[in-house]
Amino acid sequence: LPTRRVDIIAQGSTLTLVLATGGGYTLTITEPGFPPIVETGTWSGGGDILTLSRSSTSNSQFDKTLNGNTLVLAGGSALFEFTDGILEEAKLTMTLARQ
Repeated sequence: LPTRRVDIIAQGSTLTLVLATGGGYTLTITEPGFPPIVETGTWSGGGDILTLSRSSTSNSQFDKTLNGNTLVLAGGSALFEFTDGILEEAKLTMTLARQ
């Protein structure tokens, strides 16, 4: 299969991940002109792995790298709409900065 890469932030979207100290998380993706997509669940981490356990779907496990205030999460499974109306399996990489 051909590899397609989409940078949603470069296209004007925003992504916010809040990891609560109690183990809950909220992931919010906002695309211009559309209502926000909000996902909630629980998170756990150990060593170089972070797992997001979604309330509505399966878990995503990421390789994590923390460098100062920058957290990189790579390789988690996600559904993405590459073509209008068609959700496809994708790998998600997030580079997040602490605010």
